[in-house]
Amino acid sequence: MTIDGIRLDRRLPGAAASRRTQRVVLAEQLDAIVHELQTNTAALSKLHGQVQNGVLEMATYVIPAAGYVTSQYKAPMGSIEIENFGANPMRFAAEQPAGGAAPVVGVGRRKIASNTHRVLAAVTHVWTIYGTAGDEVAIQAFTAGPSPSIGGMT
Repeated sequence: MTIDGIRLDRRLPGAAASRRTQRVVLAEQLDAIVHELQTNTAALSKLHGQVQNGVLEMATYVIPAAGYVTSQYKAPMGSIEIENFGANPMRFAAEQPAGGAAPVVGVGRRKIASNTHRVLAAVTHVWTIYGTAGDEVAIQAFTAGPSPSIGGMT
């Protein structure tokens, strides 16, 4: 058996010497490597200079005619600060755009009232904010979770 051009001649002792057992062991090792890569994405992003001070993004958007803005990161987001400067409420979803109307309820979703500021805990790699075309929204996305609110000042 060869993997990436490396010939594997070693056999496991006893009954475990079968090719099927070797394939199972290799599959488990590959699964462990994939798991390690997934869990270390944030640390690797920091090492490669993709994340500074835990800030993934700081931006101001105007909601386009499509009715939503979205962003995606290599490192997982831990929290997002949202400032709705518009006259209409907006909806945050910790997922890819659903197309059509904004998802109203469910896990990872939150309504943001007009002219308000919110900090949300949201562990995700992608977010979408739905709103009325022309309304303005500012966001800051962080790798860390939010600090506890003091006196409702979130």
